[in-house]
Amino acid sequence: MDLKKHNRQITLLCQICGNDQFKGLLENGDINSIVECTSCGKTQTKDSLIQENKGAIDSHVKDMIPNIIKEIKKSLKLKL
Repeated sequence: MDLKKHNRQITLLCQICGNDQFKGLLENGDINSIVECTSCGKTQTKDSLIQENKGAIDSHVKDMIPNIIKEIKKSLKLKL
């Protein structure tokens, strides 16, 4: 199964102003590193930004599940 086919980008939004641009988001892979909203200046850890956007992330995951199940079934049929 080609997992890259199911890869999605999810836009994270600032809970204060709704902006989707953050300083420090891509520079460091550490979940505890600090990011800053480029619009309102709110600072927080990457982890808290992800937690604040959990609803959007869960929605994307839920949308992906049927397609992934279809891929798994297809893959199993080919192997059996």
